This record gives sequence, C-alpha cells and structure tokens, in this order.
Amino acid sequence: MKELEYLSYLFSHHRLGTVLGLERIGFLLDELNHPENSFKSIHIAGTNGKGSVSNIIAKVLEEHKLKVGLYTSPHLKKFNERIKINSKEISDKELAFEVKKIKKLIEKKQKSDPKFQPTFFEFSVAIAYNYFKRKKIDFGVIETGLGGRLDATNILNPELAVITNISLEHQDFLGDTIEKIAKEKAGIIKPYSIVVTAETNNKALKVIKSKAKKVNVRVFESNKLCKITNYSFGLEKQKFDFTTERKKIKKIELSLGGEFQLKNVSLALLALSKLNFRFNKTKIKKALKKVHVAGRFQTMHKKPLVVFDTGHNPAGFKEIKKTLLLIKKKRMFNKLILLIGLSSDKDAQKISKIIFPLADKIIISRARFRGMEIQKLASFADKFKKPYIGFHESQEAFDFALEETTKKDFLLCIGSIFFLGEINPVFPK
Repeated sequence: MKELEYLSYLFSHHRLGTVLGLERIGFLLDELNHPENSFKSIHIAGTNGKGSVSNIIAKVLEEHKLKVGLYTSPHLKKFNERIKINSKEISDKELAFEVKKIKKLIEKKQKSDPKFQPTFFEFSVAIAYNYFKRKKIDFGVIETGLGGRLDATNILNPELAVITNISLEHQDFLGDTIEKIAKEKAGIIKPYSIVVTAETNNKALKVIKSKAKKVNVRVFESNKLCKITNYSFGLEKQKFDFTTERKKIKKIELSLGGEFQLKNVSLALLALSKLNFRFNKTKIKKALKKVHVAGRFQTMHKKPLVVFDTGHNPAGFKEIKKTLLLIKKKRMFNKLILLIGLSSDKDAQKISKIIFPLADKIIISRARFRGMEIQKLASFADKFKKPYIGFHESQEAFDFALEETTKKDFLLCIGSIFFLGEINPVFPK
C-alpha cells in the first residue's frame, strides 16, 4: 500500500461514528506495549478552550528545550495537524508507517473477533501515542475529544489533569445536565495527578472536587489564584501582567487574539506552575509571543479586517461577543459582516440570539461534513430582521462575503472547524 492508501484506510473508519469506551483503544495500546506510559502527560478536558490551553502549555515546555508531543482534534485542513512534536506536524511518511502497524493489529484481532472495529478517533489516538513513544518525547500534551471518562485519550496517568470549563454539549453522549457532563470531564482525574481548572460554575466545581477527593488529589482554581493586570487589547497581540501565588510575570505579549484567551493563558500558566520543573520567565514570555492556534479568533487579513473563529457552541459565542463589543467600542470597524456555518447538532436558536443582533449582514453556508441546513439558521435571521443570503458551497459563500466587505468593515467567519476548513481565502493585495 502507498501512503495515500494508508490514509484512505484510516479515514474509512469515519463511517463508524462516535462510540465511547476504552475497550478497543485499550486493546490496541496493550498490543503496542503501552506507549502512553513512555512519556509524562498533561491531559486537558473541557467544553471550550482546550485547543488554546493545550497549545500554550506545549509551546512553553518546548521553549524550555523539552521534546513535546501535542495531540489535538479535530483538524482544520489536514489530519497531520492533530499530531505534532515541537510544533512540527507528523509527516505523511511517518503517519503511513503508524497506520500500517496498527492496521496489522486490527486485522489480526478481527480473525478471532470479526466485530472488532476501532473508531477513527481511537485509531488516531493509537497513532499519536505510538508515534510519541517512538520519537522519545519528554511530555505529551493531550486534548480529549469528547467528554473525558470514556474518551479514547483517557488511557493515561497524567501529571496534570486540566479542565477548562463545562457547559451543555454533546448531550446525547455526555448527559443533559451540567453535573452529568462535569462527571464525564472529571473522568480524566487520576490518583497522583494535580487538578487545575478554570471552571466557576458551583455545580460543576462540586463534581470536580468530589472526584478529586475520591482519589486524594488537590484542585487549583485559576479564577481564584490568577490575576491579570495592565491589560491592553489588540487583535493580534494582547499585553498584560500575570500574577499567581506570589509569582509575577510582567509585560507579557500574547500572540493570540480574543479577550477570552486571558482565561486560557491563566489556566495554562497555573497548570505549568504545578509541575515539578523550574520555569524561566523570559522563556515563558518568548513562548507566549510565538504560540499560534489556527482558527481561534485568527486575523486572516487587516484591510478589510477578516477573522476566522471556530466558535461552535453558545458558551463559545458568548465569549466571542465580549471581544466583538470590545472591538466595536474601539471603533475598529464600521459594519460587521457575519459568515456562519454550524454543525447540524448545535443549538442554532441560542447561538443566533447571541450573535445575530450584532451583525449588519449575515451570510449563511454549511460544511459538507455534518453541516446544518441553511434554512434552519436562516429562519432565525428572519426573526431578528437581519438581511441574509445563503450559499450551499462554503467557498462561494466566503468569496461573496469578502466582496460585500469594504476596507472599513469587519468580516467574521465563524462556525464549525469543518466549515472553516473548507474555505481557502484569497485576499486582495
């Protein structure tokens, strides 16, 4: 098989959808001689901010000359984005090597158990863990996919269990209350780990602390222990001083846009401070100046101002709204042109209520993969009496949106990572 055929084999497992459980990934990792035990790990769960927190932690560790594996999901353009070592994506050749190895294990197992079928996500996790072992990384920074307790990444005994925040999501898999979802996310908490969280909801915190108490580990809350001062907002660079537990870092420049990133950087730095490692303030600042996360309030163009964001649930849209109001207050644009495409399982009513009143014009589209019907979102635009137009092709929608945006306007392209991944922007010079 050639490299492309191995990748096709990997993607063929998409047809199995989401099936939570640790039995299949447990078998694969057992056959691979438990690669997850070959490196120290930091496990990150939560509803929003997982990707940013993971990237920040990985970049700070990397800046301290450690060999750092980073596993995130889903990808924006290419599968290789999910698996990185020191910011470098796994090559197609290395990926094919791992797929080939795991394919043999699956086929061997299927001889005695024809029903054995790992999901695409389980396959991906096995690839990442084995690749990290083979490359002898020092730390693995691992982002959960869905939930935590039964998520395929959760065959770990992490140094740190990091929980960003919790809101209602994937209720058909995780439960229909904050407490039930918190229980799933808290499933990443293990004996001998340290728990760090940005959660402020008392119901969710109670569940997190209860799980931590059961395994006799401590919980540290970034909301209580961290402080941001001298904050200066910028689209591509945010400046501030950071303080936590008698430690202070002055004049930080964060290369991530969006006011919401302050919560993420606070959580990440608090988490790192709990590792048994001596961090250098200068290197931390260098890392924060370099960190990049695709699709997280990412400025793609300046005149006109074009931003891509993978906000995809009500909690995420509320944070985006705060940043939009801040930008508007600074009179950084005239009109807000909104290009939006959500996944079919998202709460269109709540999301539209948050974001549509801010828009001057709405362009609606959908991703080919799991995209929400245009008419469903359009019905909410009608309710807010906003001018809108729909396009079935996301690229066509973007091209039209860009034409509608003058140099003094702001084009916000937002929605599912699948939707934004289909857009290949070309801007006027």
